[in-house]
Amino acid sequence: MSRAALSGDVDLDGILTVSRVRNGSDGITGLLLADGTRFLQALEGEADAVRACYARIALDDRHCDVVTVADEPIEHRQFGSWSMDYRDPGLVSKGDYKAQMALNVAGVTDMWLRAMFIGFAVLSR
Repeated sequence: MSRAALSGDVDLDGILTVSRVRNGSDGITGLLLADGTRFLQALEGEADAVRACYARIALDDRHCDVVTVADEPIEHRQFGSWSMDYRDPGLVSKGDYKAQMALNVAGVTDMWLRAMFIGFAVLSR
């Protein structure tokens, strides 16, 4: 998790374009949520690749207060083939965003991880 360091709009399209290309080549999958002030992201893949990606994120000056919520091995990927999926809360109502997020993470077998994303959606603007 992290907080946007800059006020105003964050160039999420730019972040996603670069992330999808780099993550695809590094074998990383995951999900990114952003609500204009906060980010929640899951990264999964080979440990070295995920650590290198996380290090780049931690050094990125577009956000601050970077916190690792969990760092543990997984038996299988929770986010399938998404090199980096993204859901924008500004495109739908708050209730619809929560419902959409619940559907998006319905296949996530880790209940705690699923709850983190749904909780983020509930608290989004």
